[in-house]
Amino acid sequence: MIIKAKYLYEYLIEVTFDDGIIKVIDLESFFKNHNWALVRKFIPLELFKQFYIDCGTLMWGDNECSIDQFEIYEGKYDAVIEYA
Repeated sequence: MIIKAKYLYEYLIEVTFDDGIIKVIDLESFFKNHNWALVRKFIPLELFKQFYIDCGTLMWGDNECSIDQFEIYEGKYDAVIEYA
């Protein structure tokens, strides 16, 4: 279960799970390539940044959009960060 989420930059969020696992996820493709307009409405960063946690799930809007916590945990949205 997600217990903490922190906005980093662009579409990257750091999430902490109740077992101590921390992941940095990149949700740009999820939002920009989604078929549903209701999900795409959160593409502007000012709206994207307004996420919250409800029952361990990352949410946007009034229960309009959510990212499955198990998919995050399993690495589906893991960010690829390159260092120079």
